[in-house]
Amino acid sequence: MNDRLEIFINSQATLPNFVDAVYKKRTNYGGYWDNNFFSFIYMYNHPNPLKLIEYLLFECYVSQGLDYYGAFMQYRDYYKMCIDLEYTRFDRYPRYLKTYHDIVAKNYKAVQDEIVNKKFSKVTSMYKNWEMDLGKKYTIVVPDEPKDLVYEGNRLNHCVASYVSRVAEGGTRILFLREKEEKDEPLVTIEVRGDQIVQVRGQSNRLPTKEEKEAVALFAKKKELTVLPNYM
Repeated sequence: MNDRLEIFINSQATLPNFVDAVYKKRTNYGGYWDNNFFSFIYMYNHPNPLKLIEYLLFECYVSQGLDYYGAFMQYRDYYKMCIDLEYTRFDRYPRYLKTYHDIVAKNYKAVQDEIVNKKFSKVTSMYKNWEMDLGKKYTIVVPDEPKDLVYEGNRLNHCVASYVSRVAEGGTRILFLREKEEKDEPLVTIEVRGDQIVQVRGQSNRLPTKEEKEAVALFAKKKELTVLPNYM
């Protein structure tokens, strides 16, 4: 069975994958790469990585006929759904992985919207203190729930509504630049990943005006964020 370990080393245990996961763990910059074994371990603080490797490489292969990658993807989804469903007890290494996965998936689907809403609100509440006034004209607003992104995207005719899951998983942060006198009226949408502002877009993905750029630059300075050169 020595070739089983070689499969893991060749597909997942590469130095770049490990370094990428460690860097994101230590800096809290950017989202984890979902298909990376090490990212999975760090994201969920998995209690026993060595046991997991043994389970995925050998037990799933011998008793269930699953190749490593298929077993990892099934297990990753199964584990994530159990965490999201707040199962206090579950079989971390199920004897019949696909069967357990399908049962949990059925339960997850029934309450998926509720789970996403809860996770989204929890994540955005963690940077609610980013709301602030910028000069006399502008203010920063943090969304409270997914429908806020849907409203923003519909009014500005861009795709920010599709970012709901990214925000809920903590991979990106979305903020709204608004005029103080029209705080409920969408104007410009800002995306922040890690400590960088990576997108600033208005109606139909227009670039921000000079005044809006100055307001965003002031916000970046206050929160010690860097700005990608071509962000606007």
